[in-house]
Formats: sequence, C-alpha cells, structure tokens
Amino acid sequence: MYQELSLIATEKRCYTTIEVLKKDVEKRTLELPQIVKNGSVEGLIIIGEIDKRYIKTLRAGVLMPVIFLDFYDREIAKDAVIADNFYGMYQMTELLFEQGMEKIGFIGSIYATSSIMDRYCGFRKAMLEHRSHVPEEWVIEDRDEVGQVGFEIPRCLPEAFVCNCDLVAGMLVSRIRERGLRVPEDISVVGFDNYLYPGYADMKITTYEVNTKAMAKVAVDKLLKQLRNPNLGKTLEVVSGHIVWKKSVKMKLN
Repeated sequence: MYQELSLIATEKRCYTTIEVLKKDVEKRTLELPQIVKNGSVEGLIIIGEIDKRYIKTLRAGVLMPVIFLDFYDREIAKDAVIADNFYGMYQMTELLFEQGMEKIGFIGSIYATSSIMDRYCGFRKAMLEHRSHVPEEWVIEDRDEVGQVGFEIPRCLPEAFVCNCDLVAGMLVSRIRERGLRVPEDISVVGFDNYLYPGYADMKITTYEVNTKAMAKVAVDKLLKQLRNPNLGKTLEVVSGHIVWKKSVKMKLN
C-alpha cells in the first residue's frame, strides 16, 4: 500500500517518506513521529490499525492533516479511507449460498481489528438473511493478543469456511488437507484481500480483491484537499473491490 501511495504522490508532484511506528512507542511512550517532530512533512497518512491511545496523542499533538488508511474507529472515521470490508465479505458469503452451501463457519479474531469486525458483520448479515445457524465452534479465533496468527479447527466441520484474509485461508486449506479432506470437494474456502503472502504457495483461493491502488489515490487526494482547505468538510471514504474466482469453492451442479 505504501508503494501505491508513493507512486500516486509522485504523479501529483509530492514527496513521500516512511517512518515505521515501533510497538514500544505506540503502546508505551506515545512519542510523536520523528518526521513530525523535525518538521519534515506537511501531512500524515497512517497505514494500518494503531492503538487508540496513540491516535489520541496524534490528534492532540499534530497540527497538520492526518489521514488513516485501511482502518477506522468512531473517533477518526471522517479522516479515514477503508476497503468495503462489510459488503465485500457479505458478497463472499452469498457466493457460497449461491453454490448450495448453508453450513458455513468464520475464521478471524473479531475484536482484533476494525477490518475483521466489519468482515465478520458482513458474514453475519448473509447468515441472518438466510436464517442459517452458526454453531459457536464454527466461529474461530485466529490470532493472539500480540497478533500472532494460529488456530485449530473443530472435529465437526461445516460445508465451507469464510476466512478474514487470504493468509488464514491458506493456513486453513493446509489444516483441512492434514485431516485427509479435499478443498473444494469436501470443504470450500474463501478468503479476503487477493494477496499472496511471501513464502506461501498459491492455493488458488477464491477471494475478494481489495483495491489498494484506488484506496491510496483517495487517501492522497483527501490529504491534499485538506492541505489546500483546512476547513473542508470530512467524510469516511469506503472503496469497493471485487470477487476473484479461483479454485477453492465447489461449484453447484446444474
């Protein structure tokens, strides 16, 4: 996403630089970014979810436009640009129903990030509309308090799983195969992002592609508009993506 930002900013004759926020700064010392302290930038784009206390520190201590990219909460919603996590995952769940599946589980730590929460809510909307019950054991946590991804699947499995991201979907496919089952013949799997993680084989997972280029463009445009007019009205910007069909969903027989 930063690469997309950098390319778009260059096209608009802007200079970009990146500073990685260290965990101890975000969680403990709450120091402002060095690029803010030394006055080397006129605006900030924060990529990815950060601690709410640090958000409050930024809002109180930074006198320049700040745009939050790829996450939001109620305090910063009007300064944020996000993917359409809710309806994107709603579409992925509906895709499974269209192929004749009704017993569907979800993998993702719902309270870990706003993105996973929104994706879970999109999943639940589809399940509720179809009056389809979701057993507790089919809603699976996928990460610990420090964000380390890992999970186990239950003995009794559904017809399909909706995964909060492609990394988790790929890990799930491996666990299913370890059980001696096949994807998609025995269990279908869908992911989110359409992103192939380094070191992981391409498992041809049907997924929802997040339009990172469009999100980056909206974020840069939003920041430039605020630089030109600080009194400009602010809105939450939601950028839609699209379904990418691959080979992890069992097709309904006509």
